[in-house]
Amino acid sequence: MPNKLDFIKYCSLVLVYMRDKLNKYINTLADGILYVAINNDYSNQNIRHKSLAVASAVAMGGCDILQYRARNISYHKMLNEAKSIGKICAENNIPFLINNHIDLALDVQADGVHLSLQDVSVKHTRAILGADKLIGLTLRSVSDAQNIEISTLEMLDYISIANVFATQSDRTSVLPIGLKKLADMVAIIKEKTSNLTIVAIGGIDETNMVQVLACGVKAVSVIGAVSQAQKPAAACKRLKKIILKTLKAKPLKTRRA
Repeated sequence: MPNKLDFIKYCSLVLVYMRDKLNKYINTLADGILYVAINNDYSNQNIRHKSLAVASAVAMGGCDILQYRARNISYHKMLNEAKSIGKICAENNIPFLINNHIDLALDVQADGVHLSLQDVSVKHTRAILGADKLIGLTLRSVSDAQNIEISTLEMLDYISIANVFATQSDRTSVLPIGLKKLADMVAIIKEKTSNLTIVAIGGIDETNMVQVLACGVKAVSVIGAVSQAQKPAAACKRLKKIILKTLKAKPLKTRRA
């Protein structure tokens, strides 16, 4: 049996490891990043590639963060799929986030969750997950950006602004905001906090990504631009190249050696 001093040392090492891991991921968010969301809605017959295939491809293609979006499947299948994708992310040193399902994030030991304003509150989510997990939140309008409290922003690791353009990956009835409102929302958020990464999402692809980045965001999230591509890994590499070139950023050095 370890003595009390050994146990304290062990706990200290674990805390240092968790802190370093979180700091690494926060640094990841601070750079120009490509955030890939995987939508596993098997009721959509237009999906070209299944979730695991996309995860493997984008891990090789330069994805910086991966989010798993589970729809229309049982929790058991969701759990198994998330575990497999989480393993791919861990092997490639990529932060792995779960969309909406806090219980699933806990069960698969994901690196964090992504929320909408209709989900569990950010305060409650942070209380459940603790300080060592990433939490992101989607805002969908200028009024959302105006109304969100600074205290809420301080508990987040990033804000996602959606949808910039029309997209088949999101079935909400909310109209796309367009580039002008994207720029307005970015400005509003930056007035409230200068340290929070802002991610743009919704209908973004190789043809419009430069315009999106010109609105002040330094991170872009894609779904169909990768999952619907004939070769997801190649599409991921092209998108990442556009981000790095536009922002004059350097590739992240968090990949597995």
